[in-house]
Amino acid sequence: MKGFGEKHKTPKKKNIDKNQKKINAQIINTALKYHSEGNFLEAKKYYESFINQGLKDERIFSNYGILLKDLGKLQEAELFTQKAIKVNPNFAMAYYNLGSIQKARLNLKGAE
Repeated sequence: MKGFGEKHKTPKKKNIDKNQKKINAQIINTALKYHSEGNFLEAKKYYESFINQGLKDERIFSNYGILLKDLGKLQEAELFTQKAIKVNPNFAMAYYNLGSIQKARLNLKGAE
């Protein structure tokens, strides 16, 4: 029946979604803050927390890729940077970062 139970529905799902978005934004902002301050270990924890929750954000994937590059984990760095591009093919910084990672891997043709 159309409309059955409509009066009794509560907007809990919307509140949960809204609260989760706030939490996600806090995680992203904290990770970016630590990264920009040069506190890579703390940034890494927040990036990994976000990723391990199954969340997708091109900034997180791209920045985590750069952090991995700086830690010498070039193959992982490339994979996460490619994920950033997959999430948002128009995210130009991810392409730049991918080129930087490929250059570090001595893949000059790929870096072009």
